[in-house]
Amino acid sequence: MVAVPKLMPDEIISRAVYPMIRAMIAKRLVERYHFNQKEVANILGVTQAAISYYLSDKRAIMKQFFENEEIKEMVNKLTDDFVSNKIGKDDLVIGIVRIVNYITKTRALCSIHQFYEKDLRINECNVCSERFSATSDLIKILRRNGG
Repeated sequence: MVAVPKLMPDEIISRAVYPMIRAMIAKRLVERYHFNQKEVANILGVTQAAISYYLSDKRAIMKQFFENEEIKEMVNKLTDDFVSNKIGKDDLVIGIVRIVNYITKTRALCSIHQFYEKDLRINECNVCSERFSATSDLIKILRRNGG
């Protein structure tokens, strides 16, 4: 058992979390708002084949997040705001990043990470909290230096 992951959190986010959020948005756009797969692909900046894959529910690890009420509520609101023109594509992307930050800060990312690294002791791992700490420190330095 190890407490330090081999895969960095951003690798897990890129490999699993962004696709999961895109899948949730795609499902909502298709099922609730009757967008076609090509339209959804254009909105999310992926291929129509990726949307087809997202809609097929083949990613078992992600199914738990489709049922997570907080994440589902955030994705639904973001999608609804986009469809109702309250936000544009730029804000949609920012919203997705904020959801990823929520998933990371609340340690929901840990169970996904453990799926990829079975021997990871997530209760002893603090890589994500260090990630946010380092980002916060960098922002302070940039502000102090006028950046």
